Amino acid sequence: MSSDIGFPEEGADGESGFFPAEMPGDAGRSAEMEIFSAGQGAAPDSPRLMMEIEPEVERKIIKRAHLTIVVEDLERDFEQIVTLVEEAGGFVQSSSTWENDRQRSSHLTVRVPVDKFSQLLAQLEDMGRVEGRELEGQDVTTEYVDTEARLRNLERQEERFLEILDRADTVEDILNIERELERVRGEIESLTARLKSLDDLTSLSTIDIELKQLKVSAERIAPPGWQGIFAQAYQAAVSTVNSILNFLGKVVIFLGRILPILPLVLLAWLGYRWYSKGRKEPEK
Repeated sequence: MSSDIGFPEEGADGESGFFPAEMPGDAGRSAEMEIFSAGQGAAPDSPRLMMEIEPEVERKIIKRAHLTIVVEDLERDFEQIVTLVEEAGGFVQSSSTWENDRQRSSHLTVRVPVDKFSQLLAQLEDMGRVEGRELEGQDVTTEYVDTEARLRNLERQEERFLEILDRADTVEDILNIERELERVRGEIESLTARLKSLDDLTSLSTIDIELKQLKVSAERIAPPGWQGIFAQAYQAAVSTVNSILNFLGKVVIFLGRILPILPLVLLAWLGYRWYSKGRKEPEK
C-alpha cells in the first residue's frame, strides 16, 4: 500500500533526511518501510568507544562487606551501630535478633554512602573481636555505559516514530506506528529502571553485620582455702544422708509391696509346722 509520507534515513554523514513522497519510477515508500527505517535508528554507541573518548568516566563499583563480631554487650553495641550508620548518612535496611543456650545474636543489613564505606568498617571492627570479614567489589561500569548508550538510541527511535506519527494519514499506519512506539517505550522504561538500580547500588554500599554475645557459664566454682574444704565436706555429708534416706525409702516401699501377702505366708508356715508335727507323733 502506497503512502505519501516521507521517512527518515541515515545518510553517510549521520544526518537524517526525508525522501520525497514520490520518486521517478516509484509510486512512493510505504509506511511499513518508514517504520522499519525508524526502528533501525542509528547504530548503538559502543561502550568501548565511549570510554576511549571519555577516559575520565566515573567508575561504577558495587561494594559489599560481611562482618561477624563478638561483643560484650549486644544491646549497647546494636544501638551504637545504628547511631554510627545514621551519622554516616545511611540507614538500617533490616535487622533481627535471636538467642540460644550458648549465645545471643543480632543481624543487621545497613546501607551507607560509598565514600563512608571504609570509615564505617573500621569503626565496626573496633567494637569487638572480629570473627569473620569478607569484602566484595563488582565493577559495573561497562554495563552502565552500555545501558546509557542503548537508552539514548531508543530515545532517538522514539523521536523518529513521533515524527512519522504526525504525518500518518491512515488508520493502519497510525496503529502500526503506535505499536512500535509502545515497544520502544517499554524498552526505555526497562533500561531507565536498570540505570536507577545501578545508581542506587553504586552510590550506597551494603554491609551485613552479625553480632554475637557469648553467655557466661552458670556453673558454681568452690572458693579456695578452708572455706572450700568445709563446703565440700558439707556437700559430702548431705550426699551421704541423702543416700541413707534413699535406701530407707526403698525399704519402706518394698515392705509396702509385700505387706498384703504376709498373712498368707504366715498361714502357710503355720500349716507346714502343724503338718510336720502330726507326722512325727505316730512314729513315736
